[in-house]
Amino acid sequence: MICNSCNHTNRSSSGFCSKCGNVLGGNTCKKCNHTNRSSSGFCSKCGNVLGGNVKNISMTTAHQQETVVLDSLDGFEFEVLCERIFQRAGWGRVQRIGGIADGGRDLIIHTPNNEKIIVECKHQPRSSIGRPIVQKLHSAIISEHTNKGIIVTTGKFSKDAIAYANNLSDGTNIELFGLMKLTELAQKGKIEISTSGEDLRVFTFPVLGKNDLENKFQSVLKNSESFPKSTTELLEVNVLRISLRSTYEAIVDIHQDFVTSAGLIHQIHRNSLSYFYDGENGYLLQFESQYLPTYNSTILFDESKTDDSIIRSEFRLNKTTLTDKIKESIVQEYTINVQYWGRNNRSYNKLCQPNQRNVTINDLNQILLPEYTLRLKFLKKNYSCILLESKSRINISNTEFFKCSSCRETITGKFLLCNSCGNVCHTPKQKNHSHICENCQKTLCPDCAYYTRKYLFFKKILCEPCMDQSSKKKQKLI
Repeated sequence: MICNSCNHTNRSSSGFCSKCGNVLGGNTCKKCNHTNRSSSGFCSKCGNVLGGNVKNISMTTAHQQETVVLDSLDGFEFEVLCERIFQRAGWGRVQRIGGIADGGRDLIIHTPNNEKIIVECKHQPRSSIGRPIVQKLHSAIISEHTNKGIIVTTGKFSKDAIAYANNLSDGTNIELFGLMKLTELAQKGKIEISTSGEDLRVFTFPVLGKNDLENKFQSVLKNSESFPKSTTELLEVNVLRISLRSTYEAIVDIHQDFVTSAGLIHQIHRNSLSYFYDGENGYLLQFESQYLPTYNSTILFDESKTDDSIIRSEFRLNKTTLTDKIKESIVQEYTINVQYWGRNNRSYNKLCQPNQRNVTINDLNQILLPEYTLRLKFLKKNYSCILLESKSRINISNTEFFKCSSCRETITGKFLLCNSCGNVCHTPKQKNHSHICENCQKTLCPDCAYYTRKYLFFKKILCEPCMDQSSKKKQKLI
């Protein structure tokens, strides 16, 4: 191989020129002339973009879109990648220390708020970061006279490391960034991280406009009784706020048999179960029974194309903590008390609680779910409402719209809308909580119904306009 520096022909496969010691077959950085042997796509000395695995895709923002093959990076190149990610994600000026004797300080971030954040980078995809690494960073933070630090890893964090970081009592804050959090930050800076076997990108659903939301409500409002105007004619939707809620979607399998001396008493075999967990706290999202059907598909999240008025929550959990929370919730859901008969014909009870090792997490996706805070107006009545979009459905929560104004119970089937005030009630066939004007057939709630005597003992139900036209005494039903 011919050396680019001295033109000496080398027959050795050492990778270095036997005459001048130059690196053979490397990729020379145009900025600092450092020769790089890795195919990561970045100069390991100055961080400049090389021609390896970094692909220039578009110029949609001030930064070029890049794809980085994470599996090809060594430890020093991973530090360079982290430096670029924090800079392009807008964290501030990033100073790279690096090296073997860095004292737990690979990067120092100088934020626009004059804060100093110490960052330790660990490219260890098959290893777990233990408590000593966190303690080392803790010491580095104190020596740098600051109070913030971050550990970034392509692997996992041990439970001891998480506990140590969470229980610091001296005012120091250490955040633990796993691969999913790093990918989220990279997307903000137009850097797409690629690794074998995992899709680490953040997805979302297209945000709906006011007209789209009104159209989605048609399917729910059709199941109503309303006259002379239909519920869709009376509906007025006001969008108060739109936010993107960070969630983790877990695709889970669970398999376990419960056996006693009497034999098999219970079994659980479920495949490809889909669950959504809150991105900040990790609790399981419980969707209400009321929802709007929709046909949707996820798209790659692009912050540069997101309206500034849309509020977005963060992904805050590392993979170790998230995995524990997912398995705990699955175990809790499938724990059941089983009654069975023994061989002696006696009845027994056994608590069948699945073991966490029998819960398999097949896939984890980071999805920003659009959340709409609405005000639904029907005549004089306003109803608050929150819609949270997930796969194939828009879940309805935090609303009084489906509660009967008379008994306050949730209406599960057909409902009646009062055409005088906008109250929602059970239909007359379900319960005696609503009425129909016997003159004009107007749908009424008890608050808007009047009556006159009919055949002395019976009541004739009328709406207020029909009652005003009657010569008889005006009497309210309640």
